[in-house]
Amino acid sequence: MSTAILRDILAAAAELGLTQKQLAAAAGVRAETLSRAKKRGSLQLPLAEALARAVGADLVLRRPAGRQAVATVAAPPAPPPGFRERYRALLWSNPDAPDEVLLRRALVRPGFRMLLDAAVEFGLPRLQREWDELLAADDPEALRARAVTEQLLRNIQDGFALAAA
Repeated sequence: MSTAILRDILAAAAELGLTQKQLAAAAGVRAETLSRAKKRGSLQLPLAEALARAVGADLVLRRPAGRQAVATVAAPPAPPPGFRERYRALLWSNPDAPDEVLLRRALVRPGFRMLLDAAVEFGLPRLQREWDELLAADDPEALRARAVTEQLLRNIQDGFALAAA
């Protein structure tokens, strides 16, 4: 396997903040094995696969028409955006507001998908706590949204219970 593959894997490890020793450990190989592969400028397929897996990348083998097969490292897919990024309009005037403010804004503008996403990312107990605090404070927006929000929270809780069963 070519040095380009090893270079791509090492670059991916560096982006993750992994040293070469940590990369080797994550791949289940000795650090000396990785060091020797670097010195030789080549590595065996099983080692390349293990190293790629350790950084969350795929090793892709392509064979262009009429040419020799070429292996490349495909970067792992980007993680999906978090709740804050998906629902940034909730805090458009203060994007650095704490999570409590973000969750409370979501609770008083109830939508099933938005509350489900919040429950998945922050946990249903946290979401329920924020809702209880809004109600205890007699927040006018919470009182206006109460019927819909409580129905959605019950549906999400029931869904979580069914999924856990």
